[in-house]
Amino acid sequence: SGMNLSAQEAEEKTAQNALIDAVQLYNNRDYKEAKKVLTFLVKAVPDNDAAHYYLGLSDLYLYDLEGAATELKKAASLDSSNYWYRDRLAYVYQLQGKEELTEQMYEQLLKDFPKKSDLYYDLVDIYLKQNQYDKALATLDNIDTIFGKDEAVATTRYQIYRYQNKPAEAVK
Repeated sequence: SGMNLSAQEAEEKTAQNALIDAVQLYNNRDYKEAKKVLTFLVKAVPDNDAAHYYLGLSDLYLYDLEGAATELKKAASLDSSNYWYRDRLAYVYQLQGKEELTEQMYEQLLKDFPKKSDLYYDLVDIYLKQNQYDKALATLDNIDTIFGKDEAVATTRYQIYRYQNKPAEAVK
């Protein structure tokens, strides 16, 4: 009959159902169970980017930053056009204290997604933590240019000039 699924179609359907179950477990904050299902799933279907993504997020909530980085890196390599895969990976790098990698990730994300205002603010934070005031100021200028003047930007710029001991610029 026409109802027979090929072995591959059956496997894909099973994988899809397993992914749905795992995402539900994840959304219910049952990260351990989600991790079990997803670990099985990425072994069965290694090129399922969403499975790697949710496994990475589960690892993140289980405080396994190494596992989270590995899985999110895999998800991002399978689908580099997915903003969230790369954003979460950058976040994990930040938690790991890998400042240069974090900075590179956000700068690359900004090139690929120039309309995402959050990225600019994330980068400003990263630059400020590293005392890279000129880069922070340049990014603030971009925010003004792209999204319009903003009080938070003006305040941040004022604080940077104060750190740099440039009172005249700060007042401007």
